[in-house]
Amino acid sequence: MTTKMRRHLGGLLLAGVAFFGFSVAAHAATYIAPEDYAMWTRGDTGTTYQYWDVFTTTTGATADIANDNSNGDATVSETNGVSAATGSGNIYAMAGSPAFSIVIPEYDIAGHTTSVLLQVTTVGSEIIPSTVLLNGTAASYTTEFGRVTIPAGPSTADMVDTLFVWSGPSAVASAGSHSITFSGPPHLSLAQVAVDTNTVPEPGTAVLMLIGLTGLACRRNRKS
Repeated sequence: MTTKMRRHLGGLLLAGVAFFGFSVAAHAATYIAPEDYAMWTRGDTGTTYQYWDVFTTTTGATADIANDNSNGDATVSETNGVSAATGSGNIYAMAGSPAFSIVIPEYDIAGHTTSVLLQVTTVGSEIIPSTVLLNGTAASYTTEFGRVTIPAGPSTADMVDTLFVWSGPSAVASAGSHSITFSGPPHLSLAQVAVDTNTVPEPGTAVLMLIGLTGLACRRNRKS
């Protein structure tokens, strides 16, 4: 159990009268690396990586674990104004339906697309999958890769790790920044978020480059 989780559980015991106080913190999730799923590696040219573990504000929260993005600071915000930052570092909505926005400064390169991996840990209520959008586009792949039931005051809560991927047809044209949005019901506690991005030439551009390089090589061979 991490220090963050112990601090959360201690707070819940002290505030045990709080009905369904699902502000339990996440474990230190072993999040999936891009190379485990996609054909690129974190740290490659054109990639970014940002990871939030402790939220001290509900708006404009910058990444505290990793902020490897030369384009600027990525931020997480709860946009419906129904949540609060808990003492254990989560963003928790006791009443009302929370909505979240993650803004990622991105490479703005003509003829390029960006693949995105979003990993989220929630406790209590869960994200509504159909609301998870990248610049208005649904993910091309979604999977739950972790679920643990933990005590939360007078009840229990599921801590869930979920991966959302935009790649292939759902990859988006690089446009200076990307907005990921999602929402959920009351008693959703956002504990951790990680976002990886990779900006590369569009497939059509890459094919044309390959054809051009092949033609150049043939010309050189004929001359020799």
